[in-house]
Amino acid sequence: MARLPAMVPIEMWDVPRAHDPAPPRLNILLLCDDAHPANVVRDHVAAIRDCSVHNVVAWNPIECRTELPHVVDLYDAVIIHYSIYVLGQYYLPDRISAAIENFGGLKIQWIQDEYRSIDAMVSRMSQLGIHVIISSLRPENIRRVYHHESIERVWKFGALSGIIPSHLEHRQVVPLAARQVDIIGRMRPQPWWLGHHARRKQLLAETFPAVADSQGLTHDLSSREEDRIYGDAWFDFLESGRAMLGAEGGSSLFDFDGSVERRTLQYLEKNPEATFDVVHDAVLAPHDGRIVHAALTPRMFEAICVRTALVLLPGRYGDVLEPGVHYIPLREDYSNIEEVVSFIRDTGRLSEMTGRVHADVVGCGRFSDRRLGEDLDAVLHHVLAQAVSGHNLAAVRSPRHKSPKWLAVRSACRRMRLQFQLFVKNRLGFLLKQLIWLGRRTAGAERGSSRPPMG
Repeated sequence: MARLPAMVPIEMWDVPRAHDPAPPRLNILLLCDDAHPANVVRDHVAAIRDCSVHNVVAWNPIECRTELPHVVDLYDAVIIHYSIYVLGQYYLPDRISAAIENFGGLKIQWIQDEYRSIDAMVSRMSQLGIHVIISSLRPENIRRVYHHESIERVWKFGALSGIIPSHLEHRQVVPLAARQVDIIGRMRPQPWWLGHHARRKQLLAETFPAVADSQGLTHDLSSREEDRIYGDAWFDFLESGRAMLGAEGGSSLFDFDGSVERRTLQYLEKNPEATFDVVHDAVLAPHDGRIVHAALTPRMFEAICVRTALVLLPGRYGDVLEPGVHYIPLREDYSNIEEVVSFIRDTGRLSEMTGRVHADVVGCGRFSDRRLGEDLDAVLHHVLAQAVSGHNLAAVRSPRHKSPKWLAVRSACRRMRLQFQLFVKNRLGFLLKQLIWLGRRTAGAERGSSRPPMG
């Protein structure tokens, strides 16, 4: 397995920047939900589409479900974005899947939320003929999760799940002193079958409001799905608070075949009053903690960009954020709550911290959308160079992929073929109509018009 490139330098694990000539500009089809309501998804799509040196065209199979089989052969590579869940017909209907399976170019799947339906996902990857996986997991977890023989020769790289888009780097924001709410937060409800790691985030959302009330903090906190916020309203929400409450994303339970989820739901159906601890002992304990995926979330990047302080449970945070330097650490038993409250109310200290984390994380440029594009290009260069040199050649299954130059030649030939087909359809078809009209007119056929047909 190749080590990961510096897509986001901490977690896109060091694909070497080659000094040999770069491959020709490729035509890449990006399958994605570019109409997704979440800003982080649209920004990630935009980074891949706009920040690569290659020609990347975004196409949404949810909204456009018929064109792909006719156009996919015009491209040299296909990237399936994480917003397209390839196991769902809603996201990837059979007709579109078949077009991807038959596509002879390079196929890349960018994936997140990898703790569910792993075996089925790997089987689907194999069926689609995926050559490259870009994962949100750390290297040690990639080896544990993607151990299947069917994808043994597939290249595997990794990246943080979020980026800093250009439009947020220099955003003018509301000063901390003018913000009316002490602490804000939105957390998604977590199913129990994701284990203890996800459960701690759910408990934080459920218990902290009462603690905040007891300390006199004003807050806007919720874990209800109906209270989630999207679009420009989300950034207005972020700027309404002096600090944002949070914890690492991810899961400590990886359900390879879906059996843990099924057994959990079956147990709760029979024992609807059971607590998490009871369900954990009965179902989850043998599986929880074997693989732990703890991640820095994209929304933390957004909060940093708008200079909202972070109040976070202890964690690794992708080795990007340091406690006391970049965020206010909150103990899980709330034993340091008075220190946290004092920090939030001290506008001077809070401004100093938000300025420091903005300079270290945003100012360094290592997590920008531009860097994502550069590292995607490095992955493409690395994979194509390895295929050409004979290393792991079996991972590129089509014999037509013998050199990067051939990709450009093949793309040009396909475009010429399309242009010829359009010429035949539009020009020769029009001439045929003219000949038919002249023949009928000569034979004295009644057409109701003396004018020739329009092309």
